[in-house]
Amino acid sequence: MLEDGMDIGDKRSQLLTRELQEAVDMVVVCSGSSCPFVKAKHVEEWNLPDPTEMPLEEATKIKKNLKSFPLHLRLERRGFHM
Repeated sequence: MLEDGMDIGDKRSQLLTRELQEAVDMVVVCSGSSCPFVKAKHVEEWNLPDPTEMPLEEATKIKKNLKSFPLHLRLERRGFHM
């Protein structure tokens, strides 16, 4: 992400509390295998591999795919299907 101008080196996963789940419209679960039951209005499951355990070239491909997901979600929520 640093090559795209975003330094996320100090970012860590946030605990998804029940209060947080109830306060948001959508939760995106990137890796379904390690996530417990999520109670939110809408849950989007992407089931992506963990990029920390792969070569940089493969991780870069995942990052490029991730950039298109938010647009895809916004369009679907407005009734457009890609």
